[in-house]
Amino acid sequence: MSDTEAIFDDFTAQFQRISHFARYVLKKDQELRDSDGPRLQYGMGLIMALFFTATRCRNYFVRREAIAILQEWPCINGIWHSLQAAKVAEWMVSIEEERCSGLEFVPVECRVRLPSLRVALKKDVIAVECMKPSADGTLELRKANLTWP
Repeated sequence: MSDTEAIFDDFTAQFQRISHFARYVLKKDQELRDSDGPRLQYGMGLIMALFFTATRCRNYFVRREAIAILQEWPCINGIWHSLQAAKVAEWMVSIEEERCSGLEFVPVECRVRLPSLRVALKKDVIAVECMKPSADGTLELRKANLTWP
């Protein structure tokens, strides 16, 4: 595995802040709108920041907090729905933790790469694939069709 995934290890504190402030902003947004329906946000919004936190931070607690926020506060940013992002992040986390369960921090040899992501909105299916290092060090292709919500 290249060192590119390990570069994120130095940013755990920043990932924690992203989750903290995302939850704060979403609570304030709900207070102002006084509605439980999905929110439509233009631009990058919070979904990509939380998705990136969930999939690039390898701290067990921080990534689960990011996923929880995506699930608890449904919103739409462009083509992304927060529940879609949460589903993909959960899938990636489960693959990374197959060989490394019980650890607070996912070691480099257990990390996946996400080379492609195709969202099929009409069928409520998200086709995903990633590369995961196998025990012998080669990369193994993993694919899934995730249904949502």
